[in-house]
Amino acid sequence: MILAAVVVAIVAVAAVIARMRVSAIAASALNRLRGKRSGHGHETSTCQCGQKYRVSGLGRHRIYWPEGAPESEPLMIPVCANCERPLPTS
Repeated sequence: MILAAVVVAIVAVAAVIARMRVSAIAASALNRLRGKRSGHGHETSTCQCGQKYRVSGLGRHRIYWPEGAPESEPLMIPVCANCERPLPTS
């Protein structure tokens, strides 16, 4: 009985992980189709104030670079360098 419950739980977790991976792949493909990708696998994003950013990563692991900034100088916190609004983390 307990073994069967463990197997069911493992299968359920595997299904959730598979769905998450498919969702991330689908979102990336949609962004590419919409032209939201720039060089080196980065997406582009624009703050409400008009400041443009290169973006890499997903969710809380997103990294922002102001337009024209070198790879070695990302923002340390997800706040607009121009107007200090929070940048999206999803």
